Amino acid sequence: MNAKVRYSIASVAAAIEAMILVTATARGAGASLPAAATFPYTGSNQQYTVPAGVCGVRIQVEGAAGGGNYYAQAGGLGGTGSAEFVVQPNDVLTVVVGGRGSYTPDNNNTWFPGGFGGGGQQSDHSSGGGGGATTVLSGVTPLLIAGGGGGRSMLSSGAAGNGGDAGQPGTSGAPASSIGTGGGGGTLLAGGTSGTPGGNAGAGGIGGDATGSNASSAGAGGGGHFGGGSGGNGGGGLYGGGGSGGGGSGFVASGATNVGTWAAHTGTADGSAAITPTTECQVATTTSTTTTTTTTTTAPATTTTTTTAPATTTTAPQSPSTALLGTDPNALVPAFTG
Repeated sequence: MNAKVRYSIASVAAAIEAMILVTATARGAGASLPAAATFPYTGSNQQYTVPAGVCGVRIQVEGAAGGGNYYAQAGGLGGTGSAEFVVQPNDVLTVVVGGRGSYTPDNNNTWFPGGFGGGGQQSDHSSGGGGGATTVLSGVTPLLIAGGGGGRSMLSSGAAGNGGDAGQPGTSGAPASSIGTGGGGGTLLAGGTSGTPGGNAGAGGIGGDATGSNASSAGAGGGGHFGGGSGGNGGGGLYGGGGSGGGGSGFVASGATNVGTWAAHTGTADGSAAITPTTECQVATTTSTTTTTTTTTTAPATTTTTTTAPATTTTAPQSPSTALLGTDPNALVPAFTG
């Protein structure tokens, strides 16, 4: 008789760790972003520290206007800019807010500084200095710049060049007469050209100064990524015909998003800036899920076999009368004898 034996093995639990990314914020659910920080003109560098849990900001900048002239005619406008950047908590940004270009009438060959932020110096007679650019930097790397406006020349026909919006060149100043030509606007790659005769070209970060021999009534260049050139000299005298200064160019770093201008800011005075948190940091949290698997093991069946030896049969001899014919048809039945 065959027999099968079945064995049951105890269940085994296997714990499987599943790594699941869960979107969460570093500030906690429902937490509000910090308020915007505003930066007026102060005449010195300012700093902004990115708050904890903030990984994106909107930066807005407004360059300063160029200085006006003796007749209170305005200098060139400062540019504006707005863009968003990825940052990290505790990053420190440097904010340089441009100052308006100077205008101080003086007949004693005294040159006054241009606007803070790279504005060129005004000339010695009754015209405007260059407006300073407004710049926000990460370390030494500029993120966003709005150019400063050019200084106005003495004569009314010499309109000053405007500072460039973020990522745009400044515009050139106009000549005040046939004597002095206007300074060129700063471009994205080089300073603005000098007005003739005797003007000074702009350079990286600074506008051209309206200084030098017979620089009367010329406007200075505005500061910027590249500054504007100063106007050409007017040939001497308070009412000489110098040219106006060009505006400085703007800048926007690669990787910025939502780049545009800063609405409602017209660049008519000192510059300004604002930094607004826009994005909370996204962090990955890990949860563990345990899955239990039960395994049943069956032992191989065991079969018992009983072997029986072939049966041995002994047959007694039959009598002839009962003997049967075999398979040989020629076989004869034994004869009876009487």
